[in-house]
Amino acid sequence: MERIFFDNNATTKLSEAARSAIFDSYKTPLNSSSIHSFGREANKIYNQTKNEIINLLNAKNYQIIFTSGGTEANNLSIFGLPNYQIITSGLEHPSIYDPAIKRKAIITKVNSNGIIDMEDLKEKIDNINTPNFLVSIMLANNETGAIQPIKEIAKLVHAKNGLIHSDLAQGIGKIEIDLEDLNIDIAGISAHKFGGPQGVGALLARVGIDLEPIILGGGQEGGKRAGTTNISGIAGLGAACQNASARIKKNQNLIELRNYLETSLKTIGGNNIIVLSETTQRLPNTSLIATKGISNQIQLIDFDLNGIAVSIGSACSSGRAKPSRVLQAMNIDDTLIKSTIRISLGTDNNKTEIDKFIEVWSKLYKRIHN
Repeated sequence: MERIFFDNNATTKLSEAARSAIFDSYKTPLNSSSIHSFGREANKIYNQTKNEIINLLNAKNYQIIFTSGGTEANNLSIFGLPNYQIITSGLEHPSIYDPAIKRKAIITKVNSNGIIDMEDLKEKIDNINTPNFLVSIMLANNETGAIQPIKEIAKLVHAKNGLIHSDLAQGIGKIEIDLEDLNIDIAGISAHKFGGPQGVGALLARVGIDLEPIILGGGQEGGKRAGTTNISGIAGLGAACQNASARIKKNQNLIELRNYLETSLKTIGGNNIIVLSETTQRLPNTSLIATKGISNQIQLIDFDLNGIAVSIGSACSSGRAKPSRVLQAMNIDDTLIKSTIRISLGTDNNKTEIDKFIEVWSKLYKRIHN
């Protein structure tokens, strides 16, 4: 049975360019801390990848700290500013939300479309009782695909002399991102979300922002992140960044497929189908669809038996029994949450695969509703 992968917000297929870069780096014992010719070769890859990140995100005025992935980058953004009050939302990835709660964060409201309540955020910023605060709001949500008004949020934050952090993991390779235009102070990226390898990412912090390290034991990354530098992973990240612009164009072409999928399901299911965050700006590849009367567990199993991979939320939390925190923050009813699946398309997906999905879903729907 041919398998179909519709879970690209969880991870993406390693690109040929990234695979080649990784394998090439493994041909030589490379450690960027060494001062001999092998070390210089490692540093060449290291610096080339930094340049690729700078070019992709317009990050000339940012220090780049390589990490083990988006989770570490996000943790560093929260724990690296220990004297700052944190403001965040219930929409955030667990790698932001959990450490933020540990830091006694203020949680701002969101609306039913999964967008930050700007009036509530402004009120919380106005009422803050410390000059040092960090607002952490992700650029695009991994479950709904909803894109936040980061530029407007940054204006609110900077008007009160605060810092803004944004988790960019879901946006890179799907939409254009310009750090200077968005006016973000700190940002996190993850290679495997856009064709790079798992286990590598980066934190970007505007020059002058002093983050305290959370991993100690060496002087790597300017003293901000100890540990032998993952040169092979960084090589793969660089290749993924180099191909990200072409990937964005392919992702934009997925809008037509995504809309075809959603329209087809609504034609079959009528009022029993709800597309969450449908009326707001979304990532081009993401559909979060609730089917009244059919649990997401039943849907997930049925699709898996038919060779189709979808998810019921964040890959970092979907194994848990409790309902999605993101959808709860949006005040979605628990019954509806438990009937919701996420379809996140990739650049290799096509209409034939969408038609197969519709066929499988239609048979399940008719078995239960007819």
